[in-house]
Amino acid sequence: MIPRVTVAVGSRPGADALLDEAVALAGDSGVDLRLVSLVPFDVPPGLDTGAIRTVGDTHAQEVLAVASELLPDGRSAAVEKAPGDSVEDAVAHLSWLPGEVVLVGSSRLAQPRRLFLGSTAAKMLHELPVPMIVVPRTRNEAGDR
Repeated sequence: MIPRVTVAVGSRPGADALLDEAVALAGDSGVDLRLVSLVPFDVPPGLDTGAIRTVGDTHAQEVLAVASELLPDGRSAAVEKAPGDSVEDAVAHLSWLPGEVVLVGSSRLAQPRRLFLGSTAAKMLHELPVPMIVVPRTRNEAGDR
C-alpha cells in the first residue's frame, strides 16, 4: 500500500499533466498528496534570491489550490518546501515514508508520449530513497492531448 504520493512540481510545459496524474494516483490510492516545489532550482541562474523564493512560493500556492480542488473528498494536498542549495541537497533533506512514490514529468525535450529523463529528475534519482515514476508528456506543442 502506498502511504503518500509526492509530486515534484515545476513551472515548465507539461506540469499540469503531471499534476493531473499525481492527483489521480493519490485519489485512486486513497492517500494524501504532497507537492514539492522545485521552482527555485528551475529559474535562470543569477536571479535574485528573494525573487526566487517569491516565484517558488507563489507557484506552489497556485498548484496547491488546483490540486486541492481536484482531489476527492477526504484527501488533502500540502506543499513542502525542498530545503537546500541544489536539487540533490533538497531531496536528501526531505522526509520520505516507506512505500511512498514520487512522480516527476518527462523532460520537455521528449517527444509526446515518450520518456526522457531531464537533468532535474536525474539529479533527484541519485538521492531518492523511494521509487520514482516518470510521467510521459501527453500533449503536443498546441497543448492538445
